[in-house]
Amino acid sequence: MSLYKACDVRGIAGKDLTAETYAAFGRALAAMMGSQRRIVVGGDLRVSTPAFRAALVRALSEEGKSVVDLGVAPTPAVYFAKRRLGAHACAIVTASHNPWDHNGLKFMLGGLPVLPEDLQRLEALVAAPPPPTRCDAATALNWPELAEEYERDLQRLLDAAAPPLSAPRPLRVIVDAGNGTLWKWGPEFMGRLPGIEAQKLFCLPDGYFPGRDPNCAVPAHLADLCARVRERKADLGVAFDGDGDRVAFVDDEGVVLHPDEMLVLLLRAPTPPMRGEKVVYDLKCSWIVAREARRQGAEPLMERSGHAFIKRRMILEHAALGGEVSGHYFWRELSGGDDGLYTAMLVARRLQAEGRPLSALRREVPRRFITPDIRLPAASEGVAALLARVREAFPPDRVEDLDGIRVRFDRGWGLLRASITEPGITLRFEGEDADALREVAEAFLAPLPEVREAALRAGIDTAQ
Repeated sequence: MSLYKACDVRGIAGKDLTAETYAAFGRALAAMMGSQRRIVVGGDLRVSTPAFRAALVRALSEEGKSVVDLGVAPTPAVYFAKRRLGAHACAIVTASHNPWDHNGLKFMLGGLPVLPEDLQRLEALVAAPPPPTRCDAATALNWPELAEEYERDLQRLLDAAAPPLSAPRPLRVIVDAGNGTLWKWGPEFMGRLPGIEAQKLFCLPDGYFPGRDPNCAVPAHLADLCARVRERKADLGVAFDGDGDRVAFVDDEGVVLHPDEMLVLLLRAPTPPMRGEKVVYDLKCSWIVAREARRQGAEPLMERSGHAFIKRRMILEHAALGGEVSGHYFWRELSGGDDGLYTAMLVARRLQAEGRPLSALRREVPRRFITPDIRLPAASEGVAALLARVREAFPPDRVEDLDGIRVRFDRGWGLLRASITEPGITLRFEGEDADALREVAEAFLAPLPEVREAALRAGIDTAQ
């Protein structure tokens, strides 16, 4: 599979990615920036990141770019620094939620997230680099006040979105940083909120992620957090991914909330009012999200999965809220961006105002009858044929091709996409109830007899 994904670069450090690769990335990004000079660079805690980040910074500087090197920093803090400093671009050495031996590159040019064609241009420039710029190397700067300014900005936005209470309800919150970039800022920022007692879990920095897998979107990875919440009789558990842009939530009973459920609860929050607003959600979300948005008087906008696609749609539509099933939550006040720490602080503040435990709120969310992603192997050249067969089998007005093929049925929907991480396909199904879920899956899979049995075995029995 290619290093160059739809929204960023991902690969295995030392095998797919080396310091020389990042030097090539730096020269390519410099060319893509044109006459613009300032770029903010940061990276996560992975053991390969320091050498990779240094090579990236050096190459950018040698091309005459003014680099602000933040060192180790959560991805949302890098985006904040880009906004705050008025930089044209930013680049982050991170593999986000991937295992410790992976790494990657996220970047942004101008005011909008990258598109697949930007990744294609990066790939082309790495393969055939332009002649080096003949100029004096710029000096890389740092920004020691980043943490203080970032916290002040989060506090300002939080107070505007959920004004502080005169007598906030005390909450005990377990903060699971997963040994990632929010190991320090997560518990410290949360703990300085009035009425919040923040307790630490896996809050020592370690690029091998010994506490748990950095992907906080998988409930099985949060077993220790769930146990700690129950053991300490905490009101809330929050878990961040490796670079701090994703967050997962555990209620007071030690139950992991699915991002669909959290989006419904965020839509129901008393402030800010959602009537007349737009809400962006990814096409893998349960339809409880769109239904709740409409119930609140908001307009739901479905978008393809991927943080860059959701963020771009947020900006272009001036939407108030966005989310996807991987645990990214997007906010207009963050210029359409996502920030796990801001979302966690906001949920804690709103939970204080609610006066009821999170478990009680969870039980009020409609039950979902939806499968997880069903990943099956398939030869790359055969995926297009599978998609074409599904498209041809159903009326055009029932088919959406935002990303792969999504077919709407009277009592549910089915989705088929090409996998972006490995040669294969990804399927997903939802129904109004258990019977409808099976009916939808069997109808959708009827044109695909070669994958039908494997998909049903892998999906229906594990539906949430």
